[in-house]
Amino acid sequence: LLDAVLAGTSELCPSLRALAHLERARVRDRQGRTDAAWADLTAGHGGGKGEASAQVQAVDLCRTQIAGHAQLDVGSWPTSSPDERVAPIFLVGLPGGGSSPLAHVLGAHRDLVHLGPQPALAQTIAALPNTLGRDWAYPHDLALLDAEDVRRVRADHEVRLRLLVGPQSEDKHILDATPANIAHLAFIRRVWPEAKVIVALRDPRDGVLASLMLAAEPLGSSPADLARAHLAQGELWLTIRGMPGLGWHELRLEDCGENLDEVVARTLDFLGLPWDDAVRCQPVDAAPHSVGRWRSYAGSMGEIRTILAPIVEALGYSEPSR
Repeated sequence: LLDAVLAGTSELCPSLRALAHLERARVRDRQGRTDAAWADLTAGHGGGKGEASAQVQAVDLCRTQIAGHAQLDVGSWPTSSPDERVAPIFLVGLPGGGSSPLAHVLGAHRDLVHLGPQPALAQTIAALPNTLGRDWAYPHDLALLDAEDVRRVRADHEVRLRLLVGPQSEDKHILDATPANIAHLAFIRRVWPEAKVIVALRDPRDGVLASLMLAAEPLGSSPADLARAHLAQGELWLTIRGMPGLGWHELRLEDCGENLDEVVARTLDFLGLPWDDAVRCQPVDAAPHSVGRWRSYAGSMGEIRTILAPIVEALGYSEPSR
């Protein structure tokens, strides 16, 4: 049916044609027809034509963030909380990094309440001029926040979170599983110096492929643009990873197959939480077919692999049989 729809000359609108390409890509992927699937992915996501896509904008944002972080004297920032409010736990990650299934596992813990991807932190940052009562430039003015400013921001954000998770969260830690918050780790470090940050990682080549395959809507950009966005966000994490005082723990999707209990136990230890058997009942899709899946597309992903090479190596992933 999809072949007939796409081969026909009917007046199928561009958005529906793109969706048909993406669905056929998934069908061809299951059939092992990877070259044909890649052609459909490229056609479905727009081939980079049109206005600047979200991926291009993400690259610009990351470059700005990296430049801004280089000017911050984080080592001089306070390392203790200015009040008794409990900091959220932040689960961040690179695109396609598998943060959603990992959040599902951790969110089953009796002492955690899972908040799925939400713009809460971005909204708190956007509201800062109102919260502080003055103009504020992000991230450059982070160093100008005093203890009273930080208390105001923490209070504002806590109200925002409690409205989202409801009254059942009163005696639990909030797990904010929003991958995009990886761009706001300097803000997190300044406002919640005691916060625990879990960083979900995955081989960037698998991450790009997963992002292309699982996208619900056309990205409006080429796979190469998506790879450049992954590269920029990976470089941002590598820049932030050395930030003094940031408490972080990397959690790799590739380690979550047969070793899930061990990986979760280490993560809970990092969070200072006891083991809970409830997390054992939450499977993570880290089966062999989802790890190293990009290799089936190696021929089609030549440009993608070249773009991603710097962070593939820096994050500890390497090409097979080099």
